[in-house]
Amino acid sequence: MSPAKKPDLLRDNELIYGRLLTVDEPHLIQRYNKALAAFGLKPTKLKSFQIDRTGFSPEVAEECDDYDYLDPNEVNRRFIILTPSQIDLPVVHTAFSNTSQLMFEFMSRNRRAIDALTIKDVIYGEIEDSIPKVND
Repeated sequence: MSPAKKPDLLRDNELIYGRLLTVDEPHLIQRYNKALAAFGLKPTKLKSFQIDRTGFSPEVAEECDDYDYLDPNEVNRRFIILTPSQIDLPVVHTAFSNTSQLMFEFMSRNRRAIDALTIKDVIYGEIEDSIPKVND
């Protein structure tokens, strides 16, 4: 008999990671994995997970034991767009306060292209920054 999963009261009550988009359709998981592979990351084996505006997933972060899997060196933020509806989601993990606004502007200005591309594919990339690493 496996031990019962400990309740996560903050997450269960949406006090953290609230208002995220559930990804549980096989074709969307496949597209997410395509983006992860392009970033040199292992595909997720999860059958369901949640994402924020940038495509960050707390469940995927836990699975790969790396909360910065889309934010290498906490500088060059990567993003994964599965659906145009991500524009309305919060950004729940970021090193810089402007990431949410940058993604909102990008998605707003490219709405038609995002609508068209995400019908059959995933959009992924990196917010370019000339700083390779930030040290305290």
